[in-house]
Amino acid sequence: MESRTDRRFALQKAAFGVLAILVVLLSVDVLGVLGAGDRKESGARIPPSTVAAWNRLDVDARQFLDKERDNVVAEIGHRIEHEHLLFTLKFVLVGGILYALLQGVFGRGHSHIEKTSFAALIVWAAVIAAAIVDLRIMANQSFLVTLGGWSRQYEELRVGANGVDLAWEAYLANNLLSQPHYPALRVSGQILTALLFAFSSSLFLLSKESDNDPAIALVSGSCAVLSIGLMTVAAISIRHRGLAVLLYLSFGALATVLSCVLAYTSKRNYRAGGPDV
Repeated sequence: MESRTDRRFALQKAAFGVLAILVVLLSVDVLGVLGAGDRKESGARIPPSTVAAWNRLDVDARQFLDKERDNVVAEIGHRIEHEHLLFTLKFVLVGGILYALLQGVFGRGHSHIEKTSFAALIVWAAVIAAAIVDLRIMANQSFLVTLGGWSRQYEELRVGANGVDLAWEAYLANNLLSQPHYPALRVSGQILTALLFAFSSSLFLLSKESDNDPAIALVSGSCAVLSIGLMTVAAISIRHRGLAVLLYLSFGALATVLSCVLAYTSKRNYRAGGPDV
């Protein structure tokens, strides 16, 4: 009987290991690191039709676009500041939860985490909140890329194809966005979510003893599935073309299945061992 329990726990650990790897793949822009990053359009020149339309503009129209360009630059600065605040908020949230969990697991004295459905709900709510912040950060970054693309196009119209590489937007794209380390910078915040997810899963989904009652299993499994769904959407927002979407959907589906299996097996442990063991 003991050997069967050990084999079951070994299978649970293997499933947890695969789940952790899948969450990391959803949180880290692996395709970008491997060179399949964003399509770099800094070297593409504006079509002649657009240049011709620009040359036909009168003075008032060009002054209007100059003001629009100033508004775009101001909006970029505002959104960068807003993203910094979001990252700070998430860092405090994840750091606070991890500190409490680590104190409960490794702390001395009377510090101990009591595994209840309410405790599981609090911890998993932090994971979901972190994943929601990731979605907001990804949306903000996508909008920044769009604003930067417009600014670069305007710079080429103003200074010409030969001088656009000296402008700030094209210079930034050539020296940062096209570098292999840029994907790691772009998803640095999501790594915190993956870390919190893995630690929460190890506490409430991976359990050898019969201490996960059905309520804990239900809360943990449901919140884990919701968190994985949010992570999958955030990953697709980075790479929303072709093979990348298929890979991220596959990773998310498999991680969802593994989360449900781990939650169910922890519930089975409770039924097998009984609440008084």
